[in-house]
Amino acid sequence: MIRELLRSSQWCYSHKLNRLGAFMEKIMILTCSAHISGKAKIHPTVSFSHGGIGVVIHGAAEVGEFCIINNKVTLGNGFPHGGAPRLGTHVYIGTGAFLGGGITVSDYVIIGANSVLTRSVTESGVVVAGIPAKVLRKLTPDELKKLDWGKR
Repeated sequence: MIRELLRSSQWCYSHKLNRLGAFMEKIMILTCSAHISGKAKIHPTVSFSHGGIGVVIHGAAEVGEFCIINNKVTLGNGFPHGGAPRLGTHVYIGTGAFLGGGITVSDYVIIGANSVLTRSVTESGVVVAGIPAKVLRKLTPDELKKLDWGKR
């Protein structure tokens, strides 16, 4: 249901129907407990685990192909500096993670649950976690294959 509401909101904003787009966002909040802006650039292949419950995505955020976003994830504004995250392809974000500010996350990155990421991850194929999040290790070839779920 969250995908349909998001696509409807995005369609409204792209056709200058801003009030209707905002209304669709309100319906998403009421039915899914998620606040995902229809202005955000979210690829249609993005998957929201557990119905996207508690997900918050800023209007300036960008999410690439085949990303998986778990529940209670925030892609937000990095107050007071502003900006919103840009995610590459095949990024997995664990439950409760916060990504804030104008950061960039490279392709094939796993972000651990409850992590706080406020700096860009420029290296592909890594696991980042912690508060503040830092690179823990490189992904194994088997782990990289699991992140390639959209290419089957």
